Amino acid sequence: PLLATIPLQLISYHIAVDSKGIVWFSQLRLGTLVSLDPRTGKTKTYKPADTPSIRGILIDEKDNIWFCGFHGHKIGVLNPTTGEIQQFQPPTPNATPYGMVEDRKNGYIWFADLNGNNITRFDPKTKKFVEYPIPTLAASPRFISIDPLGRVWFGEFFTGKIGVVDPNGDRGQLALNK
Repeated sequence: PLLATIPLQLISYHIAVDSKGIVWFSQLRLGTLVSLDPRTGKTKTYKPADTPSIRGILIDEKDNIWFCGFHGHKIGVLNPTTGEIQQFQPPTPNATPYGMVEDRKNGYIWFADLNGNNITRFDPKTKKFVEYPIPTLAASPRFISIDPLGRVWFGEFFTGKIGVVDPNGDRGQLALNK
């Protein structure tokens, strides 16, 4: 097996690969997104306005780069073709988006709000948010995933629990293991 590292002299945080094989990563402390073409070694850096740090990223079905503006308290999306960046403010003041996932069945973007103690859904079509508060105090959700049924799973960093949001359930409420 081949194991290689590329010395970019950059501080990478989260990484994803688009459908064309371009590697994307966030630079937490710089608040930037970087693309790397592994065929040429060429990089390109994008700096969203008012974004001091970026944690999680994801690449949607159209190869748009979604990101968690952690200390900027927003989520955003970069269109890599045009370079246009849009940012969206969640309802919770000082939200701290951390990890993200796309529900490819309906296009929703989900993210864990670390300090807001929510799992939040964003609809890119309507630009509306729906927050699912976690009943555990100071759960500090970070990373999330989505299963084939559309349930969003997350870890509670400080409590050692696993939680799930089932938006299609009877009440669309949060269910946590005991």
